[in-house]
Amino acid sequence: MFLGHWPLAYDSVSSEVNWDFQVVNVNEVNNVNGDNKQELYYYQIEEKHVKGALTAKVSQSDQIKQMILQKARSEHDLPLTFHAVVGRETKSSKTYTVPTTKIGRLTATIPAVKDTGKVTIGEVYLELKGSNKEIVIKNVTKQDVGAYLPIANYLTFKFETK
Repeated sequence: MFLGHWPLAYDSVSSEVNWDFQVVNVNEVNNVNGDNKQELYYYQIEEKHVKGALTAKVSQSDQIKQMILQKARSEHDLPLTFHAVVGRETKSSKTYTVPTTKIGRLTATIPAVKDTGKVTIGEVYLELKGSNKEIVIKNVTKQDVGAYLPIANYLTFKFETK
């Protein structure tokens, strides 16, 4: 009895953190004509959703996403997900000083893990012979696949003055 094409395993080849995956907010203070230093701090203006994705088209993508997510979580001690949210009005108490005659810009990005590897896919059959039951796997193939997995509850800040 044919049960279908199923992902059987995922083997990670590389897994690395991109700390500047997607910009979620920019705060700016213009102190060009100011007489005193001004303070700049992180304040999330609007709610942002950051979604991860697979890097290749594959069947059974939901199952493969879970396999990659589980493997990546075992390699990184980070809260990885396929959907991270940065809430509106999120704040940070850390302040940055903007000197006179300068414009200060604080950019917040959400980091992500890029995991690449190979997924093994096969045709799964249930073979019944008398009282014997056996699972048989045929036509096994491997496919390159990867995923971007946003890191929930983490932000990377970059402060610049011009």
